[in-house]
Amino acid sequence: FDPSESAICRCCNNQLETQQHLYQCREKQCKSHRLRCWIKHSKSILLNHTSRLILDAIDNNVRDVLHLSPRPQPWQQSHGNRAVHAAVQKAIAAQHKIGWDKFLAGFISPAWECAQTLYQEITGDYPSRPPTAWTDTLLPILWDFSHDLWTYRNEVKHGVTVLEQAAQ
Repeated sequence: FDPSESAICRCCNNQLETQQHLYQCREKQCKSHRLRCWIKHSKSILLNHTSRLILDAIDNNVRDVLHLSPRPQPWQQSHGNRAVHAAVQKAIAAQHKIGWDKFLAGFISPAWECAQTLYQEITGDYPSRPPTAWTDTLLPILWDFSHDLWTYRNEVKHGVTVLEQAAQ
């Protein structure tokens, strides 16, 4: 840690660099990188046999936290099963109480697991090697997303090549 180093974001040169700001910096390249990362990682969530209703709920709310535009087309085109839809609505309400920024940090309402379990019981859509809990696959995806954002931030701040790093 260098106390003489500025705490201002090197992307926008406007705000204090915090975890919250990392998720919301409005600088064009930073926002574009955040969108690419979220698209990549949200697709990974879907690969784990996640209900498309759940993914739409997560995607819509996380994009709001990240200050990203809504997805052009929802993952799910219909309401699907009523019981799953109701469980997803409960999970959304529960996550609102915790906070969607906290969701990205891994503070996930247990209601998501209930909704996903219900979806799998109704549809039979299980992965070939089911994890002990659906969140066991979700959390590493969220951590990888945050890691990708921090990696980009570090590249901007410290450079990528040895020459760029020496110039910092």
